[in-house]
Amino acid sequence: MFKISDEGMSIASGRIKLYIVNGFLGAGKTTMMQQLMDVWHDKKMAIIVNEFGDAGMDGAVLAQEGIKLTEINNGSIFCTCRAENFIEALVQMTNLDVSLVLVESSGLANPAGVGKIVSLVQKMTNDSYEYKGSLTMVDVLGFWDVRYTSVMAQQQVICSDLLVVNKIDLATEEEIEEIEAELRQMNPYADIVRATFAKVDRKVFDQMDGHYSASDRNWGGGKVIGTQKWLVSFKGDYRQEDVEQWLKLIAPYMYRAKGFVKIDGAWHYIDSTNTLISIKDTNIEPEEDSAVILAPGNQPIKEKMDEAWKQVFGGSDKELVYM
Repeated sequence: MFKISDEGMSIASGRIKLYIVNGFLGAGKTTMMQQLMDVWHDKKMAIIVNEFGDAGMDGAVLAQEGIKLTEINNGSIFCTCRAENFIEALVQMTNLDVSLVLVESSGLANPAGVGKIVSLVQKMTNDSYEYKGSLTMVDVLGFWDVRYTSVMAQQQVICSDLLVVNKIDLATEEEIEEIEAELRQMNPYADIVRATFAKVDRKVFDQMDGHYSASDRNWGGGKVIGTQKWLVSFKGDYRQEDVEQWLKLIAPYMYRAKGFVKIDGAWHYIDSTNTLISIKDTNIEPEEDSAVILAPGNQPIKEKMDEAWKQVFGGSDKELVYM
């Protein structure tokens, strides 16, 4: 039977295992979280989801009955603006009947300070956690687009214990090997595994020890390009081919689009990057249709969204609303 001591530390079950999942926008973090929830279906777990925007989408996707889920939005859990909320959430979870905590960081997060955060939480909770480490999802399709332009993407690789090269079914062996060689140059200490749909053997996660990422590696080079975010609402019922066409037209100018839209009277989930367009039906029923669009700061994404909207829906009563 799981028990909690006065200090908040699990007695019978040992310390709470803590995993952090990183990855740039669209790399497959949420899919990995779903896989981990399946892998440890026999564990009592809690989840922390961090999103860059103030409208959380991944929390709705990951929510499951019996699993405690905490959302921390509108900033990175590793920066000073949200670290306090992250620390508080981890402390509070030591008072729950859980043996495992999974954290999905924002795709724009810089995890360089995770070691200090974990160390502080350990002091506050009588060493309640067994920090298993930080893993980063690497998108074979988008890796080279952000390798030299996004400091955040670089930091996520450098500060990881495990690198998961995802979507290998969409690349050649030569392309995968080239990415792996670059990853080893960036972080020679992390293990590298390949995955399709974020599927990785459970033994890989069990063997993580968190030693490398806890040392707070930092790399200060690279060109910094800011990120802009837009929250839009579609206000109506659509045809899937029209929404897909709109996303294809703006894809070259964005990092990520995700949210909910009503198609032929049923809710659908948008989960798209500048390389892949995905719209699937869902049993989630959001309060309203909305999508978060994240794009590089140097792209005219709003103008492109408006132009694409006129091209696809011009002459109709369909309206794109900025929230």
